[in-house]
Amino acid sequence: MAAEAIPYIGVAVIVGATALELKDLCDTLKDMADLQRALTPEAAPSAEETTVCNQPIPTRDQLWEAAKGAPKAAWQTARGAIPTLEDVKNFEMPHVEWKEAWSAAAEGSEKALDFTKDKASSAATATKSAANGLIGKLFGSDVGEVDAADEVED
Repeated sequence: MAAEAIPYIGVAVIVGATALELKDLCDTLKDMADLQRALTPEAAPSAEETTVCNQPIPTRDQLWEAAKGAPKAAWQTARGAIPTLEDVKNFEMPHVEWKEAWSAAAEGSEKALDFTKDKASSAATATKSAANGLIGKLFGSDVGEVDAADEVED
């Protein structure tokens, strides 16, 4: 959403959209659980239903306090997640057999293309056959007949 980029208002948009998504997901989870219990009465509520959907909703003041403290927490979390210079220097690239990978990708693409051509040809033949049957029923068997044995051109 474009409104997420607007200072301050963007925070409200993100929080609002997230709240709506969570409510919708929880409603769906509860509906699915009700359906499960209708089909299997001995089924117990799932852990997701009892924990995720029963979280207390923070107040407006709590959300603003969290947003104000978020830059520091985000910075500290990011610093912990970013590798150090030593980690980057010592990183070893995995060995990849590029010729084998390319051959496998080319072979898979060729198989997919052949499969698609075969199925498209079968669909065209079935369509011609159905059209012939319909034309025969509507206008008589000798009017506008299409040869179902014709092959579809590549």
